[in-house]
Amino acid sequence: ALYRRALDLLARIPEGPARDATELGLLHGASTAVVRQTPSTSEPLQLFERMVALARRVDDKVSLCSALLNMSVRLSTLAQYQRALGVLGQVDAVGLEMPPGSPMRIFLDSVRAMAWFWTGQLAASFAHLEAHTLPHPPSEDGAQLLVLAPTDRRVVFIVYVSALYWLLGSPERAFREAQRAMEIAEASGDPYTRGIAYCHQARLRVFVGDPPAEVRAYAQAALAIDDAEVWHAQARLLLRWADSHEAPLDAAAVDNTMHDLHDRLALFPMGWTYLGITAIGALRRSGRDTEAMVVVDEMLEFARSRDERFLEPELQRIRGELLEPTDIEGAAVAYEEAWANARAMGSRALELRAGVRLATLRRGTASSAVVLERLASVANMFTDGRDTVDLAAARALLATARA
Repeated sequence: ALYRRALDLLARIPEGPARDATELGLLHGASTAVVRQTPSTSEPLQLFERMVALARRVDDKVSLCSALLNMSVRLSTLAQYQRALGVLGQVDAVGLEMPPGSPMRIFLDSVRAMAWFWTGQLAASFAHLEAHTLPHPPSEDGAQLLVLAPTDRRVVFIVYVSALYWLLGSPERAFREAQRAMEIAEASGDPYTRGIAYCHQARLRVFVGDPPAEVRAYAQAALAIDDAEVWHAQARLLLRWADSHEAPLDAAAVDNTMHDLHDRLALFPMGWTYLGITAIGALRRSGRDTEAMVVVDEMLEFARSRDERFLEPELQRIRGELLEPTDIEGAAVAYEEAWANARAMGSRALELRAGVRLATLRRGTASSAVVLERLASVANMFTDGRDTVDLAAARALLATARA
């Protein structure tokens, strides 16, 4: 409100470079709340567009790169990943010197890696992000951070790295990084970073197959943070996922699940497939396979139209499971597509999941030996010491085949 009032008072200053520079400074301040709250989907983007125009007008390369970087972050939160990457191309074209290790270079590399994560370019994303999550303090120079300020960016980047470790087949390291993010967030006391850390802990346990009680504990902790509303819809979905393990969701809970899912799409589309898979699991355990299939197809359309591809193999696998009772060959095709997609993406975790389903389906058929050989090659890549539900299932299938 204070920034809005100050911007309104700018009308009293004559037009010119001084007014432009003042407005640019005020917009820098106003931009810090964009990601930490649940804003409308249009106004913050207009804010960054205005900042870019002003920075070009006053010929300020640092402010121009800063505004473009933060516009890219905002576009990613709107699940407009290709536009976000295109804006980063404009940053490169500015020609501002950014030495390796400088705050601006770190932010540029990390923002690009975040967009790559969602689009399924996992190896490239991991290489960029891991380099910037070493245990060093956050930069004191926050001018270029804007949309993440005053957030400790390490927590955000470490959460991404943790998710990447799981996807790439290192679940033990994924949990270590998740714990590191939690410790930094708790030490900071920042509601935003605490919210993302707790939600990530819950999400990771959903995917690994840990007890629902652990998922519930972290989701409840996120909901208890009063100033972390941006994470509350996700926490509620995770809670209902845990509830569905105890008893089927009733009609009201199902309605609330769908409301939270679509409300999040309207406000903060980034990561919608993440949330969709949680909702799908709760619907299936509640005997609502028809509704689950509708959500799967909706998520696949979203993944392909928005290029949020990193969980597309998982959605294809789930679609196969829903098809299997009535269309075995359709299910097999879905599992094959999921397996091939995960392999192309480099996601051992999702490759293993698809392989387990296909091997189970093909057990006792002429193609069983070939499928089991492929499954064994994937399972043998998991060497970091942590067992998961999927890895245990793969080993059981392989042991049965050898017996």
